Amino acid sequence: MINATRMSRALMLCMLTIGMLFCPAPSLEASWRLDPQRFYNSVHGQTGCTECHTDVPDRALHPNPAHVNKQVEDFFSADSCMICHDEIQDNLLEGTHGSESVDDPQAFQNCIDCHNPHYQQVADDDAAAAQADALQPLPEPAEEDAACVACHFKPADNDPEKKQKQAAFCFSCHDAEKKDEWQNVATVPLIDAGNYAASPHAGFECAVCHINAARFGHNRQQQGDCAQCHVPHDEKVAHDAHIGVTCRACHTEGAVPVRDAETLAVVAQSARPAGLISTVHQMRLPRDEASCRTCHFERNRVGAAAMVLPPKSLMCMPCHTATLSVGDTTTIAAFVVFVIGFGLAASLWFSGSVAGSQNGSVAANILSVMTGSLRSLVVTHKGLLGKTLFFDILLQRRLFNRSFVRWLIHSMIFLPFVLRFLFGLVALPASLWFPQSTVTAILLNKNHPFTAFWFDITGVCLLTGIVLALVRGGTTGAPGQHSGLPRQDRLALGLIGGIVLVGFVAEGMRMAMTGTPLDASAAFAGRLFALGFSGMTGLTDVYGYIWYLHAVLTGVFVAYLPFSRLMHIIMGPVVLMRRALSDHAHHTQ
Repeated sequence: MINATRMSRALMLCMLTIGMLFCPAPSLEASWRLDPQRFYNSVHGQTGCTECHTDVPDRALHPNPAHVNKQVEDFFSADSCMICHDEIQDNLLEGTHGSESVDDPQAFQNCIDCHNPHYQQVADDDAAAAQADALQPLPEPAEEDAACVACHFKPADNDPEKKQKQAAFCFSCHDAEKKDEWQNVATVPLIDAGNYAASPHAGFECAVCHINAARFGHNRQQQGDCAQCHVPHDEKVAHDAHIGVTCRACHTEGAVPVRDAETLAVVAQSARPAGLISTVHQMRLPRDEASCRTCHFERNRVGAAAMVLPPKSLMCMPCHTATLSVGDTTTIAAFVVFVIGFGLAASLWFSGSVAGSQNGSVAANILSVMTGSLRSLVVTHKGLLGKTLFFDILLQRRLFNRSFVRWLIHSMIFLPFVLRFLFGLVALPASLWFPQSTVTAILLNKNHPFTAFWFDITGVCLLTGIVLALVRGGTTGAPGQHSGLPRQDRLALGLIGGIVLVGFVAEGMRMAMTGTPLDASAAFAGRLFALGFSGMTGLTDVYGYIWYLHAVLTGVFVAYLPFSRLMHIIMGPVVLMRRALSDHAHHTQ
């Protein structure tokens, strides 16, 4: 178990390393960055920069941070084109443009709607020659254009200084040394070059995270997804409740986590006062519980429990997607008592002797029978093993043949455990081996319609079965009841019912704290409880106690199981397997 956990962590570290080394680095090719090869082989390839951009030499600031959030159309004037293409205006007035008829000349005044002036190809009959020229070495830029191309030409992929040139392009505005220069122009996030060089992402191009960073409308660009390089945390580090928490909310130095009113996601709100150096690139790596207190404190506004709760452990696996760990006090105490109880039961089974046996030890006979049964079932009777598992253990065929009512009640309790356990068996390895898969995200997201409905319908079914079992057990002379059988273990049933009921309360409280997305309405039971908690204050302070009550009840049930009448859920499958083998051997004699 420990080795499996270490292997999964090693696999995740390998995936992270590979992702950081080979994650895609999109080029800064956009309005401000040009491909030299395409430009020099365009119709304007031999035109000087200032022949079109006539106003640039006279600008007081270039680059000017006040301009980056505008659109390129704000800087375009058809007059720049008409300096050379004056016949175009005459043709438009005559009703033609190229080979097209023109009804409304005003619709053709914005040339860049159709033409990219930096990449516009020459006439069709010269296209082949232009393509041949593209294979030739690039010409040296004219002396008057050297300053322009130094910033505006995209470095070649094989340029050893590519990353430094890309960073220099971005730092032409964002360098902290520009603070005094920009203070009367625009609010620019400033970055200390020395601190950035020591940050984890200093070796990557800016455009890896800042997609299309060189386009106009700079402040509206879409940021990259951290998961393109980083493997999401597993349950031990960040529980499934953190699915709605963005990476930056935890890993950005100086950021304050806040809940977005529209998406309900927890995002990072910069705590940087105007004019101070931004620490957004100084990524921090939380490694202790103190770092969790950024969100987990009393009266917080992001819907986080005031307590820092442990991950779901091995004890939780029968109902939840959990980890293969036994680290928290509740789980340790529960399993210690369980092992003691199971050991006491085993000592009783192995006491005494078997009459007529050469080796009278019960333990030796049981070991011999189990070894022989397993070998016979697996090697000789593979079909018998599958049939017994499916019909007698899963579908409870023998109980169905005796009493439909007992079978129905028993199945309403038993099958939800089985189905939830199978769900967890799929979700756990998926979260370790395919953490970025869409299917994995669905299985781990409690608010996804499928997952929300799955857990609520199985929980309601289980709770209904418990209630029916308690009612039937308290009714004398009910159909299917037999005299002489042990009395119903109402304590064990009550513990299961309490676990489920408190689980629904915790779910409703969580939904009330974090806000309920529209697609979470599939959690019909949790939503009903959430309505009861709606508008209540202090839920974040109480939620931890409800969570622990749910965990403690589960621990008590696990500890009580070897001493209860429900021990048959462990021994029953063994007995049924052995009986199936005996029946088969009897019929084949």
